[in-house]
Amino acid sequence: MQASKNLQIVGVTDEISTCDCCGRNDLKRAVALKNADGAVVYFGTSCAAQALNWTDKAVTVAAKKAHAEALEAAAAARRAKDDLEFAAWRRWLVARTGGTEVGAMIAQLGGFAAARAAYAAGGAS
Repeated sequence: MQASKNLQIVGVTDEISTCDCCGRNDLKRAVALKNADGAVVYFGTSCAAQALNWTDKAVTVAAKKAHAEALEAAAAARRAKDDLEFAAWRRWLVARTGGTEVGAMIAQLGGFAAARAAYAAGGAS
């Protein structure tokens, strides 16, 4: 389903209990909507459905899907960052030891704690 021209479903959260639309303050979860200005507002499912001209069920399904996609994107970003860090760590190990196998290079530098301390002190340079 397409969101309204002015609102886009971002996800769902149980950390917000007040609807920015009607003020209801006992929400079990809120639908996060991005408005045309890029600001995120939090509506209850019924208010979000009214604002988008959708059914409550369609809003719930779309919000859960958007939330899952956002979690996956964040996990992918963390994995990419971790991969870059490991590549820098491995390059550093190779530069210091001339080795090729990570475990052997770490052992050659006195074990993991010693190798990481030296890496932290010298960085990825």
